Amino acid sequence: MNTQGEYSFIKGSFIERVAAFLIDQVIIFIPLVFIFYIIGKIFPGIKSIDSELSGLFYFIYNIVLLQKRGATVGKKILHLKVVNTSYDKLSLGRIILRETIGRIISGIFGLSYIWAIIDRRRQTWHDKMARTLVVKVDQHGLPIPGEDPPITKSAWFLFISLAIFAVIPFILAFFVLFYLFVGQSNQVRGGSMLPNYNDGEYFLTDKISYRLVSPKRGDVIVFRVPHNLNIDSFKRIIGLPGEEVMIRDGKVYINSEVLEEDYLPANSFTSIYYGGFMQEGVPVTVAHDSYFVLGDNRAMSSDSREYGLVSNRYIIGKLWFRYY
Repeated sequence: MNTQGEYSFIKGSFIERVAAFLIDQVIIFIPLVFIFYIIGKIFPGIKSIDSELSGLFYFIYNIVLLQKRGATVGKKILHLKVVNTSYDKLSLGRIILRETIGRIISGIFGLSYIWAIIDRRRQTWHDKMARTLVVKVDQHGLPIPGEDPPITKSAWFLFISLAIFAVIPFILAFFVLFYLFVGQSNQVRGGSMLPNYNDGEYFLTDKISYRLVSPKRGDVIVFRVPHNLNIDSFKRIIGLPGEEVMIRDGKVYINSEVLEEDYLPANSFTSIYYGGFMQEGVPVTVAHDSYFVLGDNRAMSSDSREYGLVSNRYIIGKLWFRYY
């Protein structure tokens, strides 16, 4: 074990580490292109192996070279070496921790890589997690004694500049992905869902649930109105695929049974829009990929009574919670 003190050897700079990383990417890229070409010829139907194989190849490349030499090819060219905080050779367990969980965390948070710019030991977050250091070495592979330069104002300026360019795109990408696949904001407009949902209220719409389970009766959904796909509407699911829905004498019937609707005010009356989709006392069978929807305020709601069934492909998601 080294006894000359924890900070007695020069650490690799952020720029040197970036340069080593780019060299390694080129070295990895060349054989992968060849491998993907061969796989594509043998298995032309495979479309999604590239990213998985790239990650596995990069993992093996780092693990093997750090275990054997303490440095990847890129680091070797730049005279860098990865050691533990006592400047000794890394154990296999520490290498695996650094290159798996540590890399994942560093990949999620873009700041983790550029942290080395302002860290006194020039560590990234995966270095800190695995308790490793990247040091400068001589032609014999031995750490070079010396003190690291202090963290200057220019280093802070570089860190802040890169943080802005790294964090803002990450945040924007997060919100775009959230909006596309997880949830979106919707505002109730009008009084068609009174008294349960008020005009002007904002809700978060859950876009994940219906990817896993089918909508059920009573769910309040957000969907694109069939006759005007530019408008999002809030309505409650009443009839499910395959069911028979009928409106007679102000009541809703499902498969000839009166539907109990405890979410409606007492003495609510469900009327028919003459000339619309429904006719008094005439049952309608809900298509296998569609739903019959109604507003809670039956006297002021434009819904399936008027424009018909709502196809599953028009459903955006399920109303989740009121946030404003």
